[in-house]
Amino acid sequence: MMLPEKLPEKLLLEITPKCNYSCPFCYCLWHEYPELSRHVMTNRQWKQVISEAVGKGCRSFLFTGGEPLLRRGFTDLISHARSFPDVQLELFTNASRMTPELLQYFKQQRVRLATSLQGLNTYGEMTGTKRKFYRTIDFIAECSEMKFPCSVGVTVTSQNIIEAENIVSAAIFAGASVVQVSVFMSTGRGKANSYLRISPEDWEQLKERLKRLPGASAVMFGDEFECGCMADSNYKCPAGKSFGVVSPNGTFRKCLHYYKPKTDF
Repeated sequence: MMLPEKLPEKLLLEITPKCNYSCPFCYCLWHEYPELSRHVMTNRQWKQVISEAVGKGCRSFLFTGGEPLLRRGFTDLISHARSFPDVQLELFTNASRMTPELLQYFKQQRVRLATSLQGLNTYGEMTGTKRKFYRTIDFIAECSEMKFPCSVGVTVTSQNIIEAENIVSAAIFAGASVVQVSVFMSTGRGKANSYLRISPEDWEQLKERLKRLPGASAVMFGDEFECGCMADSNYKCPAGKSFGVVSPNGTFRKCLHYYKPKTDF
């Protein structure tokens, strides 16, 4: 584990590569670069990362994975991070392992929550499971009832675009504070599933329809078809400036979607 001397204010901590979903669009880079998850750091090492990052000016941590709730002792990491009172904490989870007790704990610890809703009829296909979407909707609604803001991500692919308006509407009416709708980007596992891509024309038409939905003020868009860190991209990625990433093995990356082995920083 080695962090650069100068850090952005926000770090995404990929605390585990384990996941009970197998989303075909998954952008996690260890699907391309297995060395990033071959040796996963211990909780003690993650606590060292958090402490060092705070000492270098980091003021926001997003705990992600994989599925963070699959990591044993995960709440110890949250408690350690919360020992720095001015730090903002976020958790991205598929919510499949969420319990009322955990939800209350995260609220007490002032941890912002985020999840994803990748389909209704297509939920099983888009998560690589036999699960239904109901648990996710219930989780969003429970957060709303607790007045606990929960943001929701939707990745638009060739397989779920047909019901994208219904997916976004379901998230809005369940009580999502923000619905981040992004177009499929072929990195990670998604690199091997290029059939999921949609055309720029279909994306723009969908955006116009989504803007007309009731509650559309909660919707935000991610327009990047490819990461701006790619040499031929026209999009300027904020990687390394507004955020950085720590991989499961402790490797610091400037970007969530791009990695250049051995010469990344």
